Amino acid sequence: MAALGAAAMIAGALGPWAIERGFLGESRLPGMDYGGAAVILLALLVVPLAAADRTTLTGVCALVAALWISIVVYGMPGALLDAGADEVDITWGAYLALAGCLTVLGAALARERALAQAQGAHHAAVIGRPEA
Repeated sequence: MAALGAAAMIAGALGPWAIERGFLGESRLPGMDYGGAAVILLALLVVPLAAADRTTLTGVCALVAALWISIVVYGMPGALLDAGADEVDITWGAYLALAGCLTVLGAALARERALAQAQGAHHAAVIGRPEA
């Protein structure tokens, strides 16, 4: 599941994050112009970390990427409008990258919980439960 989320993060980062409409027409603004490379780097870290069961680091990478996308998407319309755009819309690339981050974060949390339950069961089997 983490690999699927990482793929969505990469696809979203490579896609357009906004459409700017102005006097001269419409232009698509790619995520790579607004920090998409950081999202791709974090997505590339997610896969080996998830494969090595480093759930905390996997979740941190996903959370940092999600925060980065959120900050950029929050500030982008205002900055573009101040620069002279008439209308700015956030597009599928930003949403897909953010959804990928949340997928990775959910997978990391689920795996962390499964590992904690397995460790608890192992601990109970080794030590034994007190008689009731």
